[in-house]
Amino acid sequence: MSEVILSVTDLKKSYDDVLAVDGLDFEIEKGECFGLLGPNGAGKSTTLAMLEGMEDPTQGSVRYYGAPLPADYQSRVGIQFQATALQDFLTPFDNLKLFSSFYDDPIPMDQLIEQFRLKEFLHRDSRRLSGGHEVSTRSLGCCFGSQSRWSDTDLNHTLYGRG
Repeated sequence: MSEVILSVTDLKKSYDDVLAVDGLDFEIEKGECFGLLGPNGAGKSTTLAMLEGMEDPTQGSVRYYGAPLPADYQSRVGIQFQATALQDFLTPFDNLKLFSSFYDDPIPMDQLIEQFRLKEFLHRDSRRLSGGHEVSTRSLGCCFGSQSRWSDTDLNHTLYGRG
């Protein structure tokens, strides 16, 4: 039986007279690959904002390991934004240094560089990386989290997408 990392119950979000998210229910288990698919305006970005703890639901709940989101939730999980401008002008190494600085107790860069085999393109111009290397570098920015919560990398890989 897998461990549930994130559970969502009757999740709703309204903005004035617009119902952006209407009653989502699902669970994300450890090791599971999870994605949100739908047309523009379907509420995917709003749902991700609630899963990331950046927006409060109008109704329903998001639970982390069976409990309400703790105060340090955002330092335990990673967030990959849809787009940033700054990253394009930094090497992959500088990008990793930048994202590492966002955490109090980051996972050592050397560990991520070795585990994800980044050494060969670490000091290249980010604008000249292959599509796969570019995505890897951007995705790793959300993997630094607290060393004590390394298992939450499963959630880090879950909470990103395109709106």
